This record gives sequence, C-alpha cells and structure tokens, in this order.
Amino acid sequence: MGSICRVLTTRQILPLNPGDAMETTDEIITLTGSDALIVIDTQIAFMAKLGGGLGIPFAHTIIPTILQVMRLFRRRQRIATLDMHPLGHISRLSSYLYRTSGEIHLKQVLANKIWLSPKAQFTLAQLAEELRQLPGNKLYVWNDHAGVETEECQMHPALSKNAFWFVLLKGVCPWVDSFSAFRDNRWHSTYLAHLLKSMGVKRVFLMGLAYDFCVGFSAEDAAKEGFEVYIITDATASVDLPANDDTGYPGSVAAMNARLDDWGVKRVLSSQLRANTR
Repeated sequence: MGSICRVLTTRQILPLNPGDAMETTDEIITLTGSDALIVIDTQIAFMAKLGGGLGIPFAHTIIPTILQVMRLFRRRQRIATLDMHPLGHISRLSSYLYRTSGEIHLKQVLANKIWLSPKAQFTLAQLAEELRQLPGNKLYVWNDHAGVETEECQMHPALSKNAFWFVLLKGVCPWVDSFSAFRDNRWHSTYLAHLLKSMGVKRVFLMGLAYDFCVGFSAEDAAKEGFEVYIITDATASVDLPANDDTGYPGSVAAMNARLDDWGVKRVLSSQLRANTR
C-alpha cells in the first residue's frame, strides 16, 4: 500500500505551511523509549526535483528537517514506508487502454466502459470490487510511478534504509489500493500496529509525503489503533487540492485537518521535540 499510498493529483501541489488552516500545539515534547517515528514514502517517486512520476515540487526541501528529527530517535524506534507498484498495478495508467489519468468510477466498469491493457495484473471484477471499497466508488489512476522496475521506489538519496529498524513496502498487491500505512482499502491490516505494540510503543510521530493523504491517513489509523499520534508538520509536504464549491469539497488540507481533529491527532513542529538525554 499489499497496500498503497496514493498522492491524488499533481495539480496545485504545494508545500504545507504548518501555520495555515490547522490546529497545532506549542508544547515541548521530550521523547522516550516508548515513542516511534514513521517516515512515510519519502522517495524519488514523489520528488519533482528528482523527476518523480508524481513529483511534489518542494518535497525535497523537507529532507534536512527529516534528517534532523531522525537523529532524535534511536534506530530501533525508526520505521519507514516505501510505495512500490508492480507493472500492471491498479493505480498505474499503463494498466488501462484508451484513457488518460484521472478518475475511474464503478458505474463505468459496470457499463463496460473501462478496458484493461495486457499489462494489467487484475481483472475487471477485481477492479469493481476495489471501487466498491472506496468513498464515492471511485479511484484515481495516475501516470506510472513508484514502479518496482524503476528507481522511483528508492528513498531520497540523502536517506538510507539502514537508518531504519524496519521498512514497510506498500502497494505490492496489484489489485488493492490504500492510503494508510496501517491497512489497505479493504481493511486488511499491514500488521504495523501489531509490530508497534509488540515494541511497547505508546506514541507515534509521523512525517513524510504527503500530509493531506498518506501521512494523514496513516496518522488517523494510528489513532484508531489507540496510539497517541503527532504529525511533524515542517517535515511534511502537502498536495493541497483546492476546494470545490460545486461539490462542497473543502480542499484536501482542510478535509484532512477535520479528520485528524476528530481523532485527536496533534500537529507539532520539529523544534518542539527534545531527545531524552537520561
């Protein structure tokens, strides 16, 4: 995510201003051994400067902050996720014929208006079942990105897998999509929550890409699992989909902020974190 984390558009992609349109806390937080850091999808696929297929223009600017925060946590407390899609994945444009990137709706599949390419590793029946699990019975199909056959599934060059105790590979199952690191869209667990609880983790800190989708949905699911959850906002970047007055959609940042508020997820700055020196 198998599960996937999707960045839902490449239009209007902006860095998140942590002071805008969100509730933040100004408390100083001393980290402990029962904390975990999850770095979400900080990889070439979502770095415009590195030519990523779904590149966020300013995503590379959060890397120094990510490295700074990582130094506050021991290696055994650090977990990363990587988006990795096989050729023929449900989210890849090359899996379909006669269409451009954009929404696919369940009613189109049921009306036989969607055609799969020979590369597709899923059937129309599996596509329909996936769409039934999604809000509005629709999903976005994007230009190929994070392909396992490319460098896009690799971390930003400044990061190393060896810096993490565990790396969760998401999006490997060809016919299942997902937003969260904790589960896919069919509510199949990635067992990340079980792993964290087995480590004695009580608080979870998240950063990476993107705040209003992958990071945010992962934070929401962490809260649902009973963890105290923080997002380090200056170590994220936001897709920032605009509001749509016709549909009542408030915009992706506002929509995510509301979800996070409902689940008590706190947003903080990296400068508020303190290493435990004892």
